[in-house]
Amino acid sequence: MKLPGLSSSPNTERTGPRGAAQIVLLDICANPDADHSLALQNLGEVSARRLANYAASTRTASLVARTVRAASLDEQSPLFRPFANEIAPTASAHAVGALGQGQAAARTLAILAEHSLHPIALKGLSLAFRDYPDPALRPIRDIDLLLEPEGTLAAERILLDHPDYKQRFGVAKYGLDYSHQLPEIEHKPSGLVIELHHRINARDWVHEPELVIKLRDGARPLDLLGQQVLVPDAESNFLHLIEHATLHHLFANGPLILSDLHYLAQGGLPCWQALRDEASRFGLGKGLALLAQIASQHGAQWVPEGWINDNDINQELVDNACLAMFERGSIRQKVAMANRVGEDDGRPAPAGAAIARALRPSANQLSRLSGHHSQSIWRWLGYPAWLIEKGMRYRALRSDPRIAKAAADRRKLRQWLVGE
Repeated sequence: MKLPGLSSSPNTERTGPRGAAQIVLLDICANPDADHSLALQNLGEVSARRLANYAASTRTASLVARTVRAASLDEQSPLFRPFANEIAPTASAHAVGALGQGQAAARTLAILAEHSLHPIALKGLSLAFRDYPDPALRPIRDIDLLLEPEGTLAAERILLDHPDYKQRFGVAKYGLDYSHQLPEIEHKPSGLVIELHHRINARDWVHEPELVIKLRDGARPLDLLGQQVLVPDAESNFLHLIEHATLHHLFANGPLILSDLHYLAQGGLPCWQALRDEASRFGLGKGLALLAQIASQHGAQWVPEGWINDNDINQELVDNACLAMFERGSIRQKVAMANRVGEDDGRPAPAGAAIARALRPSANQLSRLSGHHSQSIWRWLGYPAWLIEKGMRYRALRSDPRIAKAAADRRKLRQWLVGE
């Protein structure tokens, strides 16, 4: 896929269903080093509280806190109390947690290195400790470690045999055949989650093997609190972030992607045209174009002149992607279920067809609820709990027309991204 010609200029007028709080947060993420004082001062009381809630739930509290401090708001500002009560405490927790999470990651990698395993730490770790000016600005919930398939199995055994690690509660038990990663492991002292990857995408993306090769070939050493760790080079990480935000999560992993792209670009990337060509080669051209459109509309400075596409990307796509960034976890689950049981036109399937599908759980869903391995006959002990869980979700989605609408919007995004 070749990116179409791009014509309009950055900061085009923002329209659509995004509220004031969402717009301000997207502005901050797209250009976190800019002065956003005027936008903050113009927030009303309701929007100020919403901004605080969004910042706390999207791992952007530290970015917002830094922006608010730079704006020097007085005590009469509608944002002053939400800042003091919600944003600042969350940002402080991120600052304290950054060092602890970094130490836990370094310790995990040191244990694996003792067994001659040297994984590549994907996405967030290098962003936090190499690209961002302060690790606290880029909280990490987990570390994604890429190894060869046999290496992931060896790493799993090593960590689960160690007293400081355990299988994360509530996850299914399965092997290499189910997903792009093994079941999540938790570092007990810190709560850091370790994801052992043998692939990078669970959705049968045809270009995945090529990007995995690029990530391996472009791996570079990074000093993480005294421990050497392999991380992707900036170009490979940029492409992986595009894939992860668009094809993998359909933008539902939050607005932090805009800040990630800002700091990656600020740290220096190769020729933009070459990067654009690489994105097209990997089938990520549309994802890059849409993210560039969103970033530019919200003030990003990294988007090269002439990259904004007026012809192939309509405003509905932009709005759908932005709204997905703010979807809460419970809503995302319902949207995913609606897409599994829905018809192509976005409406829920007839009750009979939906119920028939609902009666066929996967082995891994049963494993998650029963605590037994996905290949064990005892996994079926999880069936009653699964049936209740799915029934409640299905009832909720059928009673809420917003879920069907959101599911249809996500389907449009995916169809556009993959060129269907």
